[in-house]
Amino acid sequence: MDCNKEEARRAIKIAERKLTTEKDYNGAKRFASKAKTLYPTLEGLEQISAMVDVYISASNKTESDWYGILSVDPLADEDALKKQYKKLALLLHPDKNRFDGAEGAFKLVLDAWSLLSDKDKRVAYDQKRKRKEAKEKKSEPKPPASPAENPKRAERRFQKQEKRTRQEPAGKEKEASSKKKKVSSTFWTMCTHCSTYSEHVRAYYLDKTSLCPFCHGVFVATEKFPEMVNGKPFIRFAPPRTFWTMCTHCSTYSEHVRADHLDKSSPCPFCHGVFVATEKFPEMVNGKPFIRFAPPPPKPQATTSGSTSDTQNSMPKTPCSRFDDLNSTHEAYRLFSRSGRTSVKNPEFFCMFL
Repeated sequence: MDCNKEEARRAIKIAERKLTTEKDYNGAKRFASKAKTLYPTLEGLEQISAMVDVYISASNKTESDWYGILSVDPLADEDALKKQYKKLALLLHPDKNRFDGAEGAFKLVLDAWSLLSDKDKRVAYDQKRKRKEAKEKKSEPKPPASPAENPKRAERRFQKQEKRTRQEPAGKEKEASSKKKKVSSTFWTMCTHCSTYSEHVRAYYLDKTSLCPFCHGVFVATEKFPEMVNGKPFIRFAPPRTFWTMCTHCSTYSEHVRADHLDKSSPCPFCHGVFVATEKFPEMVNGKPFIRFAPPPPKPQATTSGSTSDTQNSMPKTPCSRFDDLNSTHEAYRLFSRSGRTSVKNPEFFCMFL
């Protein structure tokens, strides 16, 4: 379930980007539906789904579908309109919705409510809507009428068709019909740079040079079938852009950009020692990563000549062995606060949950 939850979160982020940046409302709807199938109770899923539905209804070329924006039937009464408006207002209010584009969706809902709650405006809108539907029905092309055919010719043509169907094997017909059913308008491919699956339109991108929507690398979009889990496609996303590593000098964990520092010599942000930044997974506590920040080496204190030997004997051999010492811990806490991270209430332990 944790894996599905992470996949659903990534799908919601993609849906938000398609909704606000790319203005691809249908693509945002597809990724929001994918997140719902992966983890239906995910936080924020209902909000992003409501935003997508509002923008799709408002993207009509001629005029916005105000009933569609409120997600109500055109025959709904005033109580149903008011109930649905309150529900959408709670979901899309910018103070309670953290997604980009929530303010625009909330304004569309307000416009729809101001029009449909006014009886005169609603009647005028319904009349205009009915006239538009009548024009669309009249403009639909009718199938051309076939000319009258000679009965004898029709009978001969029918007999020839029967002979052809008997001669052709039945297996070929089944194969052809199955191929037609299987071919869809979109296909899945995998980026050769970041190994992430993405869906593209078959007519425009199949076996052609395409741009990866995740890492923006250029690759040839050949059709790749994703892994099947319980009869459904399981899409694996690329690893995160950052990784955790541990300094070999001070044993402190730090986070780096994967593309710039993985398996490369990097300076430690704490002790400034140079080490090879290999990926290290922190200690797991209750299913979550527990990051320990090592304290710096203790500073030498000015003592008398008689107590010098006692001080040297009490000095730790390594910086990390004094993690339980209060002075060393407070020094690490001071450096940790200066690095710009969140303050820690208990200076005895330093941990960060990802």
